Amino acid sequence: MTTTKSDNRKRVFAVTLGCKLNYAETSSILQQFIDQGWEVASKGEPADVVLVHTCTVTAQAGQKSRQAIRRMIRAYPESRIVVTGCYAQLDPDIIGDIEGVDVILGTGEKYNIAYYHGQKNTVVERYITPAEELDRAVPAHSLLSHRQQSRTRAFLKIQDGCDYGCAYCAIPLARGRSRSVPPSTVFDNAQRLAAAGYREIVLTGVNIADYRYGDDNIVTLL
Repeated sequence: MTTTKSDNRKRVFAVTLGCKLNYAETSSILQQFIDQGWEVASKGEPADVVLVHTCTVTAQAGQKSRQAIRRMIRAYPESRIVVTGCYAQLDPDIIGDIEGVDVILGTGEKYNIAYYHGQKNTVVERYITPAEELDRAVPAHSLLSHRQQSRTRAFLKIQDGCDYGCAYCAIPLARGRSRSVPPSTVFDNAQRLAAAGYREIVLTGVNIADYRYGDDNIVTLL
């Protein structure tokens, strides 16, 4: 794999593991970079920043996340390696022990990656807000630009977190309590996706049946 740049354009590359919610969030993060003049690199192209969006729903998911991190470090030795997602929220110290990782961002910090990746430090930086302090659902959706023409389906985040606290599930510990995106924001983002050319919009979240915002629930939202 080539990791040598031949021009001065800044590029970002992302690897996403886990659920469709993670994929929607990765797209929104990449959109921020695009809006700031960056290009999204394809696999094998050089990148200034490499984002690994991890999953931790099972022990196997955590293992796959570690493997993906190491794989990106080997493939992009000159890039800034930024790790975020549920695994980063729950096990930042384990990730911090992986040589080559530059920045670890928790659930509450992932949307500020454009700021955090620029903090040049000689040690791995960890920015983690405790899950119980997360108090809003940050909107997320598929890319509005640089969309693959073959894709007609978009993902639109409407909810985050979970209140059930099942003994076998770590998601509440990683994403916090259930919280919902305001209906007006959901509608605005749906219109933006339609204007971008998507023909189908799939609502996503940790548990969209728990959507609640004021007097609105998932039924009234639809």
